[in-house]
Amino acid sequence: MEIYTIENDYLSAEIMAYGAVIKALKFKKGDVPLVVSFPSTKDYLEDPMYVGACVGRYAGRIRHYSLDGERVTLSSDAFELHGGTQGWSKKKWSLVKHQKDRVELSLDCPQHKKGHPGHVRVNLVYKLVDTTLDIDYTAVSDKVTPINPTQHSYFCFNGLPIEDHQLKINAKNRLVLQDDLLPTGEIVATKGDHFGTTAAPIQQAAYDDVFIVDDPHKPVAQLSSPDGKFTLEVFTDQKAVVVFVSRDLNGICFETQGYPDAPNFPHFPSTLVVPNEQYHQKTVYRFLTKDIKAEK
Repeated sequence: MEIYTIENDYLSAEIMAYGAVIKALKFKKGDVPLVVSFPSTKDYLEDPMYVGACVGRYAGRIRHYSLDGERVTLSSDAFELHGGTQGWSKKKWSLVKHQKDRVELSLDCPQHKKGHPGHVRVNLVYKLVDTTLDIDYTAVSDKVTPINPTQHSYFCFNGLPIEDHQLKINAKNRLVLQDDLLPTGEIVATKGDHFGTTAAPIQQAAYDDVFIVDDPHKPVAQLSSPDGKFTLEVFTDQKAVVVFVSRDLNGICFETQGYPDAPNFPHFPSTLVVPNEQYHQKTVYRFLTKDIKAEK
C-alpha cells in the first residue's frame, strides 16, 4: 500500500493512498506524535472510525433529500454517515504530485444507483508550511450535487490522555442535534454544560457536536496538551466544525465542513455545487510549542 512521506524543518507526515489517510504526523524535534495512528496499514482497511481519513462526498450525517424535484435516495436507510458505502475514505486515491513538503492526490467519484448525483472529480493537497498542515480540496461535478468533505484525524499530543487536554471552542453558536445526531434545524448559543468558550480540560465531556465558524481568520478551536507545551489551532473557510472525542482511540477530531444534512434545510448555507463550478475548501491545522514560534 503506497505511503508518501512529506516533511519540512518542523513537521513530518505519512500520507496513504488508501483513503488519503494521514497515517502519521509528528513534530520532528523530539519525535512527538500529533495524531492517532494504527501500527499496521492493514488496520485501516477494516477501521470503522475513519482514523486519519479523507471523508466525502458528504461529511457528517445526511438524509435522503430532494434536488430539482427529484428524490435522491442514499445507500443507508435512515441517514448516511461520512459518505456511506461509497465514501472517499474507502477508496484508493491516485498520486498527482509528490514533493518534499507536499503531496497531491486525486479521486474519480462516479454516480451510483443509490447516492448523490453527478460524476465528481476531486483533488486533495496536503502541504507542510512551517508548523502548519495545510489541507486544500478542489472538486468539480457534471451535475448539481452536494459536496462536503472533511479530514478525520484524531489529535492527541504525544499519546497523553485526551481527557487531560485543554480544549477551547471559539464559536458563538452551535446546531441543536437530535438523539441520532441529525440537526433539528435550530441554532443556539454556545454555552452551558461542556459548551463553554473558555479553555478547560475535556475530562468526561461527551463531545460530538456541530459548532458554527464565526471568522475564518481566527481559530475555531484550540487544543493544548496537559502540560501546556503544545497547542493546536484550527482554521477553516468552512461554515462549521464537528468536534468529536473518542476515548477508545484517545483522540479528538476537528471535522471542518458545511452543515450536516444541509440539503434538507433551506435556511442552512448551501453545500450544492453546480456543473463547471469549482468547489474549494481549505483547512489549516497550526501547531505551536514553547520551543518553536510559528511564522504564519
